[in-house]
Amino acid sequence: MESARTSSSEFTGPLSAPDEVRDVLRQYDVLDFLGRGGMGTVYKARQRSLNRIVAVKLLSAHSSSSGLDFAARFKVEAQAMARLSHPNIVPVHDFGEMEDGRLFYVMEFVEGEDLAKRIEAEGRLRTEEAVRIALAVCDALAFAHEQGVVHRDIKPSNILLSEGGQVKVADFGLAKIDDPTTASLTLSSTSMGSQGYAAPEVFSKASTADHRADIYSLGIVLYEMLTGAVPRGMFKLPSEKIPGLDPRWDELICKALEEDREERFQTVAEFRGHLEALGNLRALVPLPETRMVPVERPRAHRRWMAGLGAAAAIVAGGSIWTRGPVVEEEHGTVPPVIAPAEFRGHRYQYIPGAFTWTEAEANAASLGGHLASLTSAEENHWLWTQFSKHLPSQGKPSLSERGWWIGGRPAASGGGWEWVTGEPFEYTCWSVVKAPPARVPRLRQHNNGGGGSLSAWSPVHYSNRCGYVVEWDEVSATADSDARKLVAWLLTLPLSSEPSHEEHKVPDVMIEGSMRNFRRVSELPAAPIVLSRIRIGPLPMDDGVREHLELLARQTRLYDLRIYAAESAEVLAGVRPLTRLGTLVFKAMPGKIRPLTDAQLASLGELVNLNSLRLEGWGGMTGSGLTAFKNKRKLSSLLLNDCPDIDDAGLAEIAKFTGLESLSLLGAVKITDAGLLRLKTLKKLKGLGLGIRTNISDTAVKELKLALPQCVVSGPGG
Repeated sequence: MESARTSSSEFTGPLSAPDEVRDVLRQYDVLDFLGRGGMGTVYKARQRSLNRIVAVKLLSAHSSSSGLDFAARFKVEAQAMARLSHPNIVPVHDFGEMEDGRLFYVMEFVEGEDLAKRIEAEGRLRTEEAVRIALAVCDALAFAHEQGVVHRDIKPSNILLSEGGQVKVADFGLAKIDDPTTASLTLSSTSMGSQGYAAPEVFSKASTADHRADIYSLGIVLYEMLTGAVPRGMFKLPSEKIPGLDPRWDELICKALEEDREERFQTVAEFRGHLEALGNLRALVPLPETRMVPVERPRAHRRWMAGLGAAAAIVAGGSIWTRGPVVEEEHGTVPPVIAPAEFRGHRYQYIPGAFTWTEAEANAASLGGHLASLTSAEENHWLWTQFSKHLPSQGKPSLSERGWWIGGRPAASGGGWEWVTGEPFEYTCWSVVKAPPARVPRLRQHNNGGGGSLSAWSPVHYSNRCGYVVEWDEVSATADSDARKLVAWLLTLPLSSEPSHEEHKVPDVMIEGSMRNFRRVSELPAAPIVLSRIRIGPLPMDDGVREHLELLARQTRLYDLRIYAAESAEVLAGVRPLTRLGTLVFKAMPGKIRPLTDAQLASLGELVNLNSLRLEGWGGMTGSGLTAFKNKRKLSSLLLNDCPDIDDAGLAEIAKFTGLESLSLLGAVKITDAGLLRLKTLKKLKGLGLGIRTNISDTAVKELKLALPQCVVSGPGG
């Protein structure tokens, strides 16, 4: 994305005149000119209806001499980006046509700079920073590839770095969508991508380029971050160009830049695994501490978000990153990561930063733990004594700077309090005795004003921001044995037979304290393990599966479960007890629609931490089973593709999930206009996918889009 911070005085030509832009974009206040690229011009604007700052991309009026339909490609770009709801991808808010016929889309405005400007200003980046950025780009691309989207224009100017330290990939304008309806938009004679970053096949035959082109481009970007230069011709290896750089980087770069794509890393996950191992970024590794310093400082200094060190930078896919205190590098160290400590068999770690309670809970779960539950006065005192020394000085009066989130919340049953682990407790223990001041209070442990040696609890609104303490429960010998038995069986299953997931090399598992995809039992560490993610491919229902479903049900700290091509919905019996599950993908074996009842769907209602649910290829459920889901604010992504029996009653239940940002109903042929308009309550919805064989009218879609102006609808009327 053209993200340059350019003065408005640089408008040139009739298409860039600010008065004209303001005249045709009547629902936006144009504030500044950001930049211009091959497809159009980008402006900073204020969306009046929601009073938020956005970036507006305006399609150029001229036609391409290559014959490629730029308007059609622009629509593809907006639809592609609308499908991609991920922390490391710039989201699309709106899409439309101006009064003069030109097209535009509205995206998140990222305050900061792009990677190209960072490299231009600093030359080569510090290795740890290069790895951090590359890992984030890997996460974005892996998600996009899973959705069938290939970026095809990865370069530093399309990688945005927010002032808070977040990495976001922008401009999927050259994306190739793996959808037959858009195949004609990528002409065999047209090469896409940017000179110096595009893979060889992009220039030789663009229509055949696949996800491996993105791996090549990311290899170029990584080389540039490590060395400060773009590799050209017979380029020097990284260790030859930068004395002292580990020569193992040479092997990784060379494999990523293989001219024959069959010789490259075959998936982003494979590239990421090698990058992570080489960067030595293991979760929970104590690193040298860095002193907190004031935020006000020259912009030339390198700035980091507190907490984004090795322990937090590579959390699993559902993690959330937000603003945080800024720290400055000193003596070549990395951002502050507080070493974990143990108390009575449990492990704890303080993560500094500025997180809402909801974000802190999600991050703690992504790390394989949970927000601390303090069940004794001794534990409470130990935790404060252990980590309060890392808080700002006593001169800071704000509780948000003198405390952290813990896992206390009002009980779901109504009345009283409970920890995130489900244990009830009395709020008055070790606390300031006063009524909770907020409608949705959560607990924060903080200085009680007694000189810093004691702590109190305060119930504050969940939207307040501070750091948090994550806790890991001890692993018993029995739990370790169960996990290893389950892994031994899982890794005997065949590779996924579904083409869109073969590149993942499913099955694999991930364990707490590591971001590595384990595919052999011999690779597992000797220390007790806890499974945090499982991905498996074809799953026929037989006695062996039923036996091991009991072991699966015992993996109560599992955060991410993805089952591609299940023969029967009976598998869900082993999923129901996994109450910490944040992501669930459950796809039926291809070939025919398989039965899944609303009662079976309702059995998932106990998964109160579920953030992303994806069900594909299941018939019989109308969606009414969603009424049993207890935490309707938590779910942000719901995909019900090829589930033909979803009806208006199901849409009425979906309309109650007020936190939904992404919804897909491809193949839902029974829904009507009346049901669709129930979705007007989903004020956070950014993307809605509808199939082509629905009874939905264009009029209903237009009415829904009027009620949800930020939502991009793909399908009829979209």
